[in-house]
Amino acid sequence: MTTAAPTSIEMSPADLREILKLTRAASPDEACGLVVGRREGDTLIVTRVVEATNVVQPDDRPKRFEVDPETRIRLEKRLRGTPDELIGHWHSHPFGPPSPSARDLAQAYEPELIWLICAPDTSPPLTAWRADPKAGGFRPIPVLIAKEIS
Repeated sequence: MTTAAPTSIEMSPADLREILKLTRAASPDEACGLVVGRREGDTLIVTRVVEATNVVQPDDRPKRFEVDPETRIRLEKRLRGTPDELIGHWHSHPFGPPSPSARDLAQAYEPELIWLICAPDTSPPLTAWRADPKAGGFRPIPVLIAKEIS
């Protein structure tokens, strides 16, 4: 993925509903997955969200997540030769706001990936972030929900 910071991320209402559904189904544990898309100018366009198993120990799942590495490897193999790429991951905060935690910052190993964080009972229920190692934190990215086509 290009490392220039995107100015926004756009996703469909269906992708937002899917993340909300998976988040609610996993509660009180953190849910997680991957985000596939492509860049159009300064905007990242989400083309699909992928569910992944949270592979941390069961006692840690209400406050931590780790995307199943097998899911990521399989996905990246399927994306080879396509216009889409892995642009980020998503996870839920069942007991907090949809903003990065100190633990999230400690796990931001790939600053080029976008972090979508879902807290379904807040407004907005989903936020997007990009790690900014030089600033020692995250920068918010506006999430645009595309209109449904009927």
